[in-house]
Amino acid sequence: MKQVLIICMVLLGLTTYAQRNRPDCNNGSDLTTEQIAELKTKQMTLMLDLSEEQQKKMKKLHLENTNMTGKNNRSRGKGLSATEKYDKKTQNLDSKIAFKKNVKSILTKEQYEKWGKERIENRKNDKGRNDNRNRRNRGPAK
Repeated sequence: MKQVLIICMVLLGLTTYAQRNRPDCNNGSDLTTEQIAELKTKQMTLMLDLSEEQQKKMKKLHLENTNMTGKNNRSRGKGLSATEKYDKKTQNLDSKIAFKKNVKSILTKEQYEKWGKERIENRKNDKGRNDNRNRRNRGPAK
């Protein structure tokens, strides 16, 4: 009986430890828009070897984009009518198209191509991770 109690306590301790909220896993929710824009610009600088002028322009563009699509401006799609959802999605796609055009005007042709390839690869990786999570959550195959 003593051994069963000890095993239960150890398992309980492990599960609570595994589920604790870690500050490094909050996806940057405590960062300001300026900090997010700065980080994105630095990532692009490392990936594409941007000049000082390009860095300034990209930081300004990231700052505008972060302010426009910030978490505080987002509202969930629940409770919206079909036309409101359509308008919201259209507005979102329009802002993405405008962002892409602005990036294209800032970067050189080679940098833009590399940026596009990196984005596609990142999406594929994210999709693969999400697919694996979904498979795990579904349970055993039938």
